[in-house]
Amino acid sequence: MEGSLLIIAGAGTGKTRTLVYRVAYLIDQGVDPRSILLLTFTRRAAEEMLRRASLLIDGRCKQVAGGTFHSFANLVLRTSGRRLGLTPSFTIMDRSDSEDVIQLIRTEMGLNSQRKTFSTQTDYRRNLQHDAQ
Repeated sequence: MEGSLLIIAGAGTGKTRTLVYRVAYLIDQGVDPRSILLLTFTRRAAEEMLRRASLLIDGRCKQVAGGTFHSFANLVLRTSGRRLGLTPSFTIMDRSDSEDVIQLIRTEMGLNSQRKTFSTQTDYRRNLQHDAQ
């Protein structure tokens, strides 16, 4: 009953059921629900696990902290990020925004020309040969 639990298994193998019963069991054994952290990859899965656990025992499961790995990391960084030099108002960029910022930096640094990018090893060698001439 003590310590962390990590479950790794394929689809349809009972991961959700295992976690739901584990949470319900821990709470039923007297573990403070506020000391349980239930993380998964989707918000929907986390909500479903907590809903199922509540059906097994009672409303104490609503006190379990649950969510996605990303939302938990965001919460930790917003509340404790100052120790890392982050202000609570930092911005998380999605892939598209990140690519735009990288492209802007490349342009500002003059690294935006075709000649400076190497999509294959052959291109890299060809550019090296061109620079040597």
